[in-house]
Amino acid sequence: KLQTFSWWLAPWYGIIAIGVVMTITSLAGVPGRYAAPALTVILLGLSIRAWFKMPRYQIKFWRDILLTGVMLASIFVNQSPLVKSQKLLTLVSLGNNDALVYASGADYLRDHTLLENLVIDRQEEAYDYVGVKNLIQNPYRWGTPTIFSYFTTMLGLEGYQLAYTLQVILFGLTIPMGYVLFSIIFGAESIIGLLLTTGLLSLNAHLLYMLYHNFAGQVLFWGIELFFLIHILPYLTKD
Repeated sequence: KLQTFSWWLAPWYGIIAIGVVMTITSLAGVPGRYAAPALTVILLGLSIRAWFKMPRYQIKFWRDILLTGVMLASIFVNQSPLVKSQKLLTLVSLGNNDALVYASGADYLRDHTLLENLVIDRQEEAYDYVGVKNLIQNPYRWGTPTIFSYFTTMLGLEGYQLAYTLQVILFGLTIPMGYVLFSIIFGAESIIGLLLTTGLLSLNAHLLYMLYHNFAGQVLFWGIELFFLIHILPYLTKD
Protein backbone atom coordinates (compact mmCIF):
# COMPACT_ATOMS: atom_id res chain seq x y z
CA LYS A 1 0.00 0.00 0.00
CA LEU A 2 2.91 2.34 0.69
CA GLN A 3 4.81 1.36 -2.47
CA THR A 4 3.20 4.15 -4.45
CA PHE A 5 4.64 6.71 -1.98
CA SER A 6 8.12 5.19 -1.71
CA TRP A 7 9.77 8.20 -3.39
CA TRP A 8 8.53 10.47 -0.59
CA LEU A 9 9.20 8.02 2.24
CA ALA A 10 12.76 7.20 1.14
CA PRO A 11 14.42 10.37 2.51
CA TRP A 12 12.96 9.70 5.94
CA TYR A 13 14.22 6.13 5.99
CA GLY A 14 17.65 7.60 5.39
CA ILE A 15 17.31 10.40 7.97
CA ILE A 16 16.11 8.01 10.67
CA ALA A 17 18.87 5.52 9.84
CA ILE A 18 21.48 8.29 10.06
CA GLY A 19 20.14 9.46 13.42
CA VAL A 20 20.02 5.98 14.94
CA VAL A 21 23.42 4.78 13.66
CA MET A 22 25.24 8.05 14.41
CA THR A 23 23.83 8.06 17.94
CA ILE A 24 24.82 4.43 18.60
CA THR A 25 28.35 4.90 17.22
CA SER A 26 28.79 8.13 19.20
CA LEU A 27 27.69 6.37 22.38
CA ALA A 28 30.25 3.69 21.54
CA GLY A 29 32.97 6.34 21.39
CA VAL A 30 33.32 6.74 17.60
CA PRO A 31 33.48 10.41 16.46
CA GLY A 32 31.32 11.53 13.57
CA ARG A 33 34.29 12.07 11.25
CA TYR A 34 34.88 8.30 11.28
CA ALA A 35 31.31 7.04 11.53
CA ALA A 36 29.82 9.22 8.78
CA PRO A 37 31.95 7.97 5.84
CA ALA A 38 31.43 4.34 6.84
CA LEU A 39 27.69 4.89 7.16
CA THR A 40 27.59 6.58 3.76
CA VAL A 41 29.15 3.52 2.11
CA ILE A 42 26.59 1.25 3.80
CA LEU A 43 23.65 3.47 2.81
CA LEU A 44 24.87 3.68 -0.78
CA GLY A 45 25.21 -0.11 -0.90
CA LEU A 46 21.69 -0.60 0.45
CA SER A 47 20.32 1.99 -1.98
CA ILE A 48 21.94 0.27 -4.97
CA ARG A 49 20.62 -3.09 -3.81
CA ALA A 50 17.10 -1.67 -3.39
CA TRP A 51 17.29 -0.09 -6.85
CA PHE A 52 17.87 -3.46 -8.50
CA LYS A 53 15.76 -5.65 -6.20
CA MET A 54 12.60 -3.59 -5.64
CA PRO A 55 9.92 -2.79 -8.24
CA ARG A 56 10.48 0.47 -10.11
CA TYR A 57 8.74 3.52 -8.71
CA GLN A 58 5.72 4.44 -10.82
CA ILE A 59 5.43 8.21 -11.18
CA LYS A 60 1.94 9.63 -10.73
CA PHE A 61 2.40 12.75 -12.78
CA TRP A 62 -0.03 15.23 -11.23
CA ARG A 63 0.73 14.16 -7.66
CA ASP A 64 4.51 14.01 -7.88
CA ILE A 65 4.85 17.21 -9.90
CA LEU A 66 2.65 19.16 -7.47
CA LEU A 67 4.36 17.75 -4.37
CA THR A 68 7.79 18.48 -5.82
CA GLY A 69 6.74 22.02 -6.71
CA VAL A 70 5.34 22.77 -3.25
CA MET A 71 8.37 21.24 -1.51
CA LEU A 72 10.87 23.20 -3.62
CA ALA A 73 8.87 26.42 -3.25
CA SER A 74 8.89 26.01 0.53
CA ILE A 75 12.65 25.42 0.59
CA PHE A 76 13.31 28.41 -1.69
CA VAL A 77 11.09 30.83 0.24
CA ASN A 78 12.39 29.81 3.67
CA GLN A 79 15.98 29.87 2.41
CA SER A 80 15.55 33.25 0.71
CA PRO A 81 16.87 35.35 3.65
CA LEU A 82 20.27 33.75 3.11
CA VAL A 83 20.13 34.23 -0.65
CA LYS A 84 18.75 37.76 -0.59
CA SER A 85 20.39 39.35 2.44
CA GLN A 86 23.34 37.30 3.69
CA LYS A 87 24.70 35.97 0.39
CA LEU A 88 26.30 33.03 2.26
CA LEU A 89 25.43 29.98 4.32
CA THR A 90 24.98 31.04 7.93
CA LEU A 91 22.52 31.03 10.82
CA VAL A 92 19.40 33.17 10.85
CA SER A 93 16.85 33.40 13.62
CA LEU A 94 13.94 35.57 14.71
CA GLY A 95 15.49 35.69 18.16
CA ASN A 96 15.91 32.26 19.73
CA ASN A 97 19.47 31.20 20.50
CA ASP A 98 18.94 27.44 20.02
CA ALA A 99 20.61 27.74 16.62
CA LEU A 100 23.98 28.35 18.27
CA VAL A 101 23.70 25.20 20.36
CA TYR A 102 22.61 22.98 17.46
CA ALA A 103 25.39 24.35 15.24
CA SER A 104 27.98 23.86 17.99
CA GLY A 105 26.59 20.40 18.77
CA ALA A 106 27.15 19.32 15.17
CA ASP A 107 30.75 20.59 15.26
CA TYR A 108 31.37 18.95 18.64
CA LEU A 109 30.08 15.51 17.62
CA ARG A 110 32.10 15.57 14.44
CA ASP A 111 35.32 15.42 16.46
CA HIS A 112 34.04 14.19 19.83
CA THR A 113 31.39 11.73 21.04
CA LEU A 114 28.34 11.44 23.25
CA LEU A 115 30.31 9.01 25.41
CA GLU A 116 33.05 11.58 25.93
CA ASN A 117 30.58 14.30 26.89
CA LEU A 118 28.43 12.11 29.13
CA VAL A 119 31.21 10.25 30.94
CA ILE A 120 34.63 11.86 30.60
CA ASP A 121 33.65 15.53 30.51
CA ARG A 122 31.20 15.08 33.37
CA GLN A 123 33.83 13.41 35.55
CA GLU A 124 36.45 16.04 34.82
CA GLU A 125 33.96 18.95 34.85
CA ALA A 126 35.34 20.08 31.51
CA TYR A 127 34.47 23.46 30.02
CA ASP A 128 31.04 23.51 28.42
CA TYR A 129 31.58 23.59 24.67
CA VAL A 130 29.22 26.45 23.72
CA GLY A 131 26.19 24.97 25.46
CA VAL A 132 26.66 21.43 24.16
CA LYS A 133 26.28 19.97 27.64
CA ASN A 134 22.82 21.50 27.88
CA LEU A 135 21.93 19.75 24.63
CA ILE A 136 23.45 16.38 25.43
CA GLN A 137 23.49 15.88 29.19
CA ASN A 138 20.20 17.40 30.30
CA PRO A 139 17.39 17.06 27.72
CA TYR A 140 19.05 14.11 25.92
CA ARG A 141 18.13 15.52 22.50
CA TRP A 142 20.70 13.45 20.65
CA GLY A 143 19.04 12.88 17.29
CA THR A 144 19.32 16.36 15.81
CA PRO A 145 23.00 17.06 16.62
CA THR A 146 24.08 13.58 15.51
CA ILE A 147 22.25 13.97 12.18
CA PHE A 148 23.68 17.45 11.71
CA SER A 149 27.19 16.16 12.51
CA TYR A 150 26.80 13.57 9.75
CA PHE A 151 26.09 16.24 7.13
CA THR A 152 28.76 18.65 8.34
CA THR A 153 31.27 15.81 8.08
CA MET A 154 30.23 14.62 4.63
CA LEU A 155 29.81 18.10 3.14
CA GLY A 156 32.93 19.56 4.75
CA LEU A 157 31.05 22.52 6.22
CA GLU A 158 30.75 24.01 9.69
CA GLY A 159 27.70 23.70 11.89
CA TYR A 160 26.75 27.37 11.53
CA GLN A 161 26.72 26.96 7.75
CA LEU A 162 24.28 24.05 7.76
CA ALA A 163 22.09 24.19 10.89
CA TYR A 164 19.38 26.50 9.49
CA THR A 165 19.56 25.18 5.93
CA LEU A 166 19.12 21.58 7.09
CA GLN A 167 16.04 22.60 9.07
CA VAL A 168 14.59 24.24 5.97
CA ILE A 169 15.19 21.07 3.95
CA LEU A 170 13.69 18.88 6.69
CA PHE A 171 10.62 21.13 6.78
CA GLY A 172 10.31 20.88 3.00
CA LEU A 173 10.56 17.08 3.12
CA THR A 174 7.85 16.99 5.79
CA ILE A 175 5.24 18.66 3.58
CA PRO A 176 4.67 15.70 1.18
CA MET A 177 4.36 13.40 4.20
CA GLY A 178 1.20 15.24 5.19
CA TYR A 179 -0.40 14.30 1.89
CA VAL A 180 0.76 10.69 2.20
CA LEU A 181 -0.92 10.49 5.62
CA PHE A 182 -4.07 12.09 4.17
CA SER A 183 -4.17 9.42 1.44
CA ILE A 184 -3.70 6.62 3.98
CA ILE A 185 -6.49 7.92 6.23
CA PHE A 186 -9.04 8.46 3.47
CA GLY A 187 -7.92 5.59 1.26
CA ALA A 188 -7.83 7.73 -1.88
CA GLU A 189 -5.90 10.49 -3.57
CA SER A 190 -7.16 13.85 -4.81
CA ILE A 191 -5.80 17.18 -6.00
CA ILE A 192 -7.98 19.00 -3.47
CA GLY A 193 -6.59 16.88 -0.64
CA LEU A 194 -3.06 17.51 -1.86
CA LEU A 195 -3.52 21.27 -2.03
CA LEU A 196 -5.25 21.31 1.35
CA THR A 197 -2.64 19.30 3.25
CA THR A 198 0.40 20.92 1.64
CA GLY A 199 -1.09 24.37 2.15
CA LEU A 200 -1.89 23.74 5.80
CA LEU A 201 1.66 22.53 6.43
CA SER A 202 3.74 24.88 4.31
CA LEU A 203 1.85 28.04 5.35
CA ASN A 204 1.15 27.11 8.97
CA ALA A 205 2.17 30.09 11.12
CA HIS A 206 2.95 27.96 14.19
CA LEU A 207 5.24 25.63 12.25
CA LEU A 208 6.98 28.53 10.51
CA TYR A 209 7.43 30.30 13.85
CA MET A 210 9.31 27.28 15.23
CA LEU A 211 11.34 26.94 12.02
CA TYR A 212 12.37 30.61 12.06
CA HIS A 213 13.34 30.33 15.73
CA ASN A 214 15.47 27.23 15.00
CA PHE A 215 13.61 24.72 17.17
CA ALA A 216 15.50 22.02 15.27
CA GLY A 217 14.34 19.11 17.42
CA GLN A 218 10.70 19.92 16.74
CA VAL A 219 11.32 20.46 13.02
CA LEU A 220 12.93 17.03 12.79
CA PHE A 221 10.20 15.35 14.82
CA TRP A 222 7.37 16.61 12.59
CA GLY A 223 8.63 14.43 9.76
CA ILE A 224 9.44 11.46 12.00
CA GLU A 225 6.01 11.66 13.62
CA LEU A 226 4.24 11.63 10.25
CA PHE A 227 6.54 8.80 9.09
CA PHE A 228 5.52 6.56 11.97
CA LEU A 229 1.83 7.44 11.69
CA ILE A 230 1.95 6.54 7.98
CA HIS A 231 3.39 3.11 8.82
CA ILE A 232 1.25 2.41 11.88
CA LEU A 233 -2.21 3.44 10.64
CA PRO A 234 -2.54 0.75 7.93
CA TYR A 235 -2.12 -1.91 10.65
CA LEU A 236 -4.51 -0.23 13.06
CA THR A 237 -7.21 0.07 10.40
CA LYS A 238 -6.72 -3.41 8.92
CA ASP A 239 -9.87 -5.55 9.11
